[in-house]
This record gives sequence, C-alpha cells and structure tokens, in this order.
Amino acid sequence: MHLRLLLYFSIIISCLQAQKPFVVSGNFHYGWVMAHHPYMAILNQGHTKAFELNIGKQTQGDALWQKAYYLPDFGFSLMAFDFANPSMLGTGISLFPNIDFPLTKDKNRHKFHIEWRLKLGYGIGYLSKIFDRENNYKNIAIGSHLNAFIYLNNHLVIKLKNHWMLSAGISFSHFSNGAFKTPNLGINVPAANIGLIYYFKNIDRRVRDSVSYYFEDDLTGSLKKEYNAVSSDTSLAIKKIENLLITSGGLKEITPYYGSKYGTFNIRYAKIYRHSFKSTFGIGGEINYNRANSILYQRIYEKSNPLSAWQAGISIQYFLMMGKTELFFHFGTYLFNEYKELSMFYHRIGGIHKIYKNWYFNLSLRTHFAVADNIEWGIAYKW
Repeated sequence: MHLRLLLYFSIIISCLQAQKPFVVSGNFHYGWVMAHHPYMAILNQGHTKAFELNIGKQTQGDALWQKAYYLPDFGFSLMAFDFANPSMLGTGISLFPNIDFPLTKDKNRHKFHIEWRLKLGYGIGYLSKIFDRENNYKNIAIGSHLNAFIYLNNHLVIKLKNHWMLSAGISFSHFSNGAFKTPNLGINVPAANIGLIYYFKNIDRRVRDSVSYYFEDDLTGSLKKEYNAVSSDTSLAIKKIENLLITSGGLKEITPYYGSKYGTFNIRYAKIYRHSFKSTFGIGGEINYNRANSILYQRIYEKSNPLSAWQAGISIQYFLMMGKTELFFHFGTYLFNEYKELSMFYHRIGGIHKIYKNWYFNLSLRTHFAVADNIEWGIAYKW
C-alpha cells in the first residue's frame, strides 16, 4: 500500500516537473474565532488551528496584467479548520481559487530573496456544526453548512535553497452565507501562519521592458502617453474615463430563525477613472430594494411604511484590474433610509468578469461593517 502511494506521488511530481512552472505549498495557521458580537464570546474556547494545501502555477506574462503584477501565482487551495470548540463550532473545510500577488519587484542583486506578497481567495466553505434550536442554540454565528469563504494572507516569502521558499504572515479567513439563512453573524478567523513553498522552476519575476501604455482622452479623442507600465502597443489603448451600470438581486432571511426568505434588488451606476494599469477609482450612486427592511420596520414601530424597503446611497469605489476580471471594494453612505436601525454606512466587496464585449457578470457581498446584508448576483455593462 505504501509503495503504491509512493508510486502515485512520484508520478504526480514527474507530471508537475514536466509541466513547468508549477508550485505547491503548505501553511499552518494559528489564530482564534473573533467575537465581533457579545453573544459570540462563548464560542471562543481555544486557539483555532488550520492547515492549507495549495497547488498552482506561476503566470508567465502571457497577458499584460500578469506583467503589471510581476507575474503572480494562481492556484487552488484546500484548507481544514479546527475551531477548538467541537460541540458548538466543530470543524470547517474550504476550497477556493486564489491569486498570490508580489508587492515588491524581484531583487536578484541580494543574496537572500525576500518578497512581500498579498494572497486573495474566494470560494466555498463547509462547517460541520451550525445553529440548531434544540441541540446547538448557542452557536448564533452561522445557520448553514455550506457557505461562501473569503481568504486574505499578507505574508513575506524568503528564498531558502534552490526551489524552496519560506512563507510567514498574517491571514484572515471568513465564513458567511450572506444572510441567505439565519443566523449569519459569520465566522472570522485572524491567524499567524508559516509554511513552505516549492517551485518546480526557478522563480523570476523581472519585467524587463520599461515601456509605456496609452489612455484614450474622452474629451479630445487623442492619446495620452504614460510611462513605466507594461505595453507600448497603441492598439491596446485603455479608456481613461468609463461608465459602469450594474443590476443585481438576491435572497435573505431575518429573525426569527427558520423564517421566510425575502428578495433584494439593486441598481447602481458609477463613473470610474482609470488611474493606472492596475487601479481604477470611481464614485457612484445606487438604489436598493430590500423587502426584509419593511418587515423589520413594521415589527419595531408597529406600523407599515412602504418606503422603508427602499434605500439610496453614494459610494467611493476602488477596482483592482486583472484583465477580464476586476475586483472591487465600495465604501458608501445612505442618502435615503427610512429603516434607521441600520448603520448609515455600507460596504461592498466583489468582482465583475467580462463575458461578452461590454457585458460582465457580477458577484458581490453587501455588508454593514462586519454584518453581511445579502449576496448580490447580477449583470454589468461598461461603456
């Protein structure tokens, strides 16, 4: 049996070596479950331990955005959690695609290679223990086994010998179902981590060409040249100012637990400014319809108000550009909101991905600080 496993492992390693430049890594995480709500303090009964296994490959600069980010690693991770509370939280497992961005250029003139990186991941997570009215009523953190999973790891990578590298950093893991099923305070795990990375090909992130790219000036139609980017091909000109329209919807639950699901709808418009090949900033406005808010309003004030389901707000926005995919972060405030129990500030994290010409698919999570409001699925159009 052991010889057979060794043979399988040898075959896998041989295949990876033949299909350079693959990378494998393993990380150990040691942290705790954050009590971001007073009733969650009882859930933290010890330090959370997690192990992460990642298989991926280093990008080769086939796309311009890969060169702009100094050839990041793209991979898939499997992560197992022990929350140190077997009766209430149990264990967790997550599977997620991720991208590991080098934040510093390769410095080959130094004997010891030290690199600062940011790893981002988004996928699915499974939790063995969830809220139950009779058997697990103290777990008010999560009400569903299957959840969305968000992962961030701010880490340093140090070259050891040949293809080996040491990784150490601070990570943040988040399980949530976006209020699709209550309770949904979410499980947040900050942790210190350490691990090893093995590259089947010597890593080289140098971008040799210090060339230029172009912005299309919407006012004059002329091309404005900027330096120190990744392409001098004028056929790849990028618009400096664009318009973005997104419409999305979703479902959510509210207390009491095991209740009905209510629909949400959102339409938002933003004027976005392309600051660089990597970054775009914008300002936008939006209108939201959330049926659950009108139900909560009626419970609290003992009267109905049709306008309590509607909200209007403005937000400042940041986009991280990666070819056909754009990740975004919003920070907004309500201009109109009849349901005053909500915070006056809201946030959004998500992304859009180009599917055809100017059309994009949208997936995002709308929150009020650490409390998820709803997951948004929708379509975007950019011009």
